[in-house]
Amino acid sequence: MTKTLTKHLQAIKDSKRGIFVPYIMAGDHAKGLDGLFETIALLENSGVSAIEVGIPWSDPVADGPVIELAGQRSLAKDVTLTAIIKKLQEQKTQVPLVIMTYINPVYQYGIEAFVKDLADTSVKGSLFLICQTNMLTLLPLI
Repeated sequence: MTKTLTKHLQAIKDSKRGIFVPYIMAGDHAKGLDGLFETIALLENSGVSAIEVGIPWSDPVADGPVIELAGQRSLAKDVTLTAIIKKLQEQKTQVPLVIMTYINPVYQYGIEAFVKDLADTSVKGSLFLICQTNMLTLLPLI
């Protein structure tokens, strides 16, 4: 069975249009998380194909300086994975969302709870960074 995100992006590709998937850091807005859907709407209205939503983490060893600073600004507003998931449960978006995060916050939240809590949202994919060897066996659950 083809996944929703794959179908969506394949339809764009088949129509000979370009695919553009911008990255935003959840909570890196003057309004914190309350500005998340404002940013998403702006990008949707600009014609993006999907949106990567970054989850801030306190030890972003694989991020460059721009994303690291965005994460720090978000964390300074007390943005957490739990708060982001609750926000994403409030409203559907026109384009699919993809969560981009380190595995650590998801592991702390609970992998099964993460998948379950995002099931009825516009999140249609996720990318995890820095998978430690002892966590690789958990990935088939996702």
